[in-house]
Parts: sequence; structure tokens; C-alpha cells
Amino acid sequence: MAVVSREQVYKYLLRVLTPFSFAILLGCGSSSGTSALMTHFEPLPHTVTANHVDIVPNIDQSIGNRVAVDIRVNQISEPVFNAALDLAYDPNIIRFVYHIPGNFLEFDSNGPQNVSYEINPQDTATNDLVVGVSQTGSNAGNPGSTGSGTLVTLVFEPVNNGCSVLNFAKLKDQNGNVTTTEKSALVRPDGSVINGILFSQGGHIRVRQEGETEACIPKPQTP
Repeated sequence: MAVVSREQVYKYLLRVLTPFSFAILLGCGSSSGTSALMTHFEPLPHTVTANHVDIVPNIDQSIGNRVAVDIRVNQISEPVFNAALDLAYDPNIIRFVYHIPGNFLEFDSNGPQNVSYEINPQDTATNDLVVGVSQTGSNAGNPGSTGSGTLVTLVFEPVNNGCSVLNFAKLKDQNGNVTTTEKSALVRPDGSVINGILFSQGGHIRVRQEGETEACIPKPQTP
């Protein structure tokens, strides 16, 4: 019986298979890298009230090993022109991939509005995700948006097995201690910050291999 070399097999496959099916064949059985990791968001128990900004799992946009969360506002009584958000996370565990536009600032009493999204995947000084969502155009005469809706949807993918916080970051004092002052804010059309907004505690993003059951204990975030 003739012996067929590996090189001859590859040459045959290249002739009879399409590039796509050949790539699938070569990748079969591979479980290396992050493709085998499972990712999900675990929100901390909390009560949603009026004038509340929350981090909510988005199941429909959590595709494959990626996890999506909505930044939602609930019963905002004062008009919002833009949102400046600062979220703490662990870039050693998860990586920001892309955003999906929301629906809250897209409409106000004047009708549909153009909205801009500016997202800094990582503030290297604090390991924060800095998000800016704003109606565009002149603030003058713009009524802003009130009520409830989604500001933006954020999608993350796994980097390493482990657990990452995902919450709204707070300012630190000169000694590095976390204060109660939020780094995030909702802003009126006149540029002033809306007081009395409650930002939720967020939760954890768990990255694990299938079958793992360890508790999700994130590492403390340090500058």
C-alpha cells in the first residue's frame, strides 16, 4: 500500500475544498484561546427607582462568547442632553469590543435627534471605560429627553478566565480611597449637571470554562 504524505493530503484538500470549508476543517477540534470561554454578566441585587441609571444584561446581543449590557435610564424627570459615563472594569479579564446605539436620546419632544457616541476603550490611568453620549447640534432651544430608555449597549469579549467588576466608577481622594462621588453624570441642555441621579452598583462579568462553578470574586480595582 502506498504511503501518502501530509503534504500530499494538504494539496488534495486545497484542490477539492473551498477556502471557507478548508478553514473550518483545519479549525475542527480546537479549544485553545478564548473561543472556549463562556462569559456572562451577573448584576448585584438592587431596586430600580425613578432617576436611576442601571446596567442591565442584553441577552439578544450576547452572541457567542461575547456579553452585552445596556446602560438604561429609568424615569428621568429632568431633560437630558448628554451623558458622561465612567465604568470600572478589569481589562485583564474582559475587553470592550463595540457599542450599539441606544434609543433614549434619539427622541425628544421635537422629534428624532442626531446622537454622537464617543467611547474610550480604556483609560490607562484608571482602567475605566469612558463613554460619552450626546445629542448633536446647538443646545439652545433643545428640550432634551426625559423618561426611560437605553443610552447605549456595550459589548465585551473575554481575555482571560476570571471575574471582572462592571460598575459606575467613583472618584478617589488624595490618598487613593474611593469616595461616594460619582464620576458619571447626566447633563441638561444648558450644560449643568442633573443632581439626584442614582447610579446602580452594577455587577460582575464572569469568564469561565464550561462546567466551572467557582464563585465570582473580582480583584479590587486600583489606579
